[in-house]
Amino acid sequence: MANGRIDRRDLGFVAAEINGEQATVPCLFGQLGDPPLTGAVTLEIFLLAVDPVERRLVSVEGLLL
Repeated sequence: MANGRIDRRDLGFVAAEINGEQATVPCLFGQLGDPPLTGAVTLEIFLLAVDPVERRLVSVEGLLL
């Protein structure tokens, strides 16, 4: 955690869909009542970025190496 605390969570993969696009993404499973969050890896997989002014997701160009 940002405060240095270590917290163990289960890791798996889940099917996700954003704006009609589907992908399998890694998922850290929270505890009951934790809010769902979309992380940076999921945004990268979908080639999306956050527009904080308009409070929306925007497409970005991707580069395959």
